Amino acid sequence: MFFRGKIMKIKNIKKLKSKYKIEFEDSEPIFISEDTLLKNNIIKKINIDEKKISDILLDESKEQAFKSGLNYLSYGMRTELEMIKYLRKKNISEDNISYSIKRLKDSGYINDSNYSKTFIEEYFCFRKKGPNYIKMKLKNKGVFKEYVDDFIDEICTYEKQIKNIIEQIEKNYRNKEIPNNKKIQKIKHKLYLDGYSFDKINYAFNSIENELENLNCDKYIIEKYYNKAYNKFCNKYHDKRILKQKLVEKLLRDGFSYGEIQDYFLNIQV
Repeated sequence: MFFRGKIMKIKNIKKLKSKYKIEFEDSEPIFISEDTLLKNNIIKKINIDEKKISDILLDESKEQAFKSGLNYLSYGMRTELEMIKYLRKKNISEDNISYSIKRLKDSGYINDSNYSKTFIEEYFCFRKKGPNYIKMKLKNKGVFKEYVDDFIDEICTYEKQIKNIIEQIEKNYRNKEIPNNKKIQKIKHKLYLDGYSFDKINYAFNSIENELENLNCDKYIIEKYYNKAYNKFCNKYHDKRILKQKLVEKLLRDGFSYGEIQDYFLNIQV
């Protein structure tokens, strides 16, 4: 414990693994970083009063807050809000958080504008997420709307959004296990959750309608669904008219169109 007015003489400065141990002749030691050591110009065999030691320890607490921020950044870029939340979880005082945030920003380690641009480029260009998804993510990260809107307009152009959507449609449309109508509904729902507007989704589908027809695989899978439904209903409904009605209803629920069902029924006997 350091008493007000007490003068203490440094007798030794010992370098440890990550800190320095400052030993006094008649008081307990303190442990500080190299930055704090240099900032306070601490050398051997000088006298230090209680106020000076308090200042040194205050500097050290600020330095540790800053280093906690740097450690968090070593795992990836962070927004200002993310950094504040992280430092609060470390039980760092609000004053030291403010100090750490200012120093990180002044050093260029935290820059929400740069963060938003990098985030948008990654999520739109590589993860193929749409503007609405990206905006919500960045809002939750505390990025100013002005930053987001400017880069969204710059990066997520209308043409590039349509291109992304078409790529996702073609990728997911090749699933041969479900009917086309259900497949389209599923793809549209996913694209909407990924942040694209329905008007752009519908435009993209309409623009490649002919190409999708070439990928149409219902004629190969309707038989699978029909057989499953027939095995379920054939022993339950002996009247052929009722059986056919039940089969049509089931295939409609499965996602086949009425026309596709009728075309298939022309080739079989129910």
